Amino acid sequence: MAEEELNEELFHRSMSLQRQLAQMGMRYEKLHGGVRGQNRTLALLSKNEGMKQAELARFARVRPSSISEVVDRLERHGLIERRRDNSDHRVFRLYLTEKGREQNERNHSSWLGFVGDLMSPLSDDEKAEYLNILKKLDKQALFLEERMEEDAKKEGENHA
Repeated sequence: MAEEELNEELFHRSMSLQRQLAQMGMRYEKLHGGVRGQNRTLALLSKNEGMKQAELARFARVRPSSISEVVDRLERHGLIERRRDNSDHRVFRLYLTEKGREQNERNHSSWLGFVGDLMSPLSDDEKAEYLNILKKLDKQALFLEERMEEDAKKEGENHA
């Protein structure tokens, strides 16, 4: 298979898998009483407690308005809390409550079972290689995204 055809096939299969996983993730959240983005937000906060809401949005790669809706919902359900920053009282930081930690733990255990089922056709060596490939692609995608942002800024400066 020629390189161009191979790249095209890789792209289409990657996008197809991404869509499938996203749809399955939404169904999973629905089945487990969650709302879109809720479980992912709890998981992100569990590893990064004390983040500002804007940091969480950047980390999750979503619009601030989208994360705001999820954070408000999680707070209403008693899963997270906003605390004032000690050094800047205008700023709020986000923390899981005990109820949020328990919910995240249940979500995590259940999700690990799903991921185990998904990866079951692969050997441990194949899983390790797949992980290495994903890390390389993620790094490259971030590099390309930064380059695109720089190009857009330059383009904007040229039209100003």
